[in-house]
Amino acid sequence: MQNETKFDIVTQPPLRDILDAPKDRTVIWAVIRIPKEELEARPNLEQWDGVQVPLRHPGVMEGGFDTGWSVAAPVGHGGFPDEWILGWVPVLTVPERGSQDD
Repeated sequence: MQNETKFDIVTQPPLRDILDAPKDRTVIWAVIRIPKEELEARPNLEQWDGVQVPLRHPGVMEGGFDTGWSVAAPVGHGGFPDEWILGWVPVLTVPERGSQDD
């Protein structure tokens, strides 16, 4: 008998507008797209252009200050403004530790 693996075909969901993303520490999957004028002024940002990355936003601070989006990992990168994000999709839901799915 031959070893067969079945895969479900999954279509890529359309990217959502970043302005519709939750700003409550929910992790999202996002595509970074640095505006051309920013890339011209700050060429070091080119390494982020087109990168897909898990992000989360801590929420807008009192007084309206927006700290921006941060990489959802302990890597120390953050402060990405909404304008630098092409779009996003939700990430998979991970069961809580100790749940029956753990």
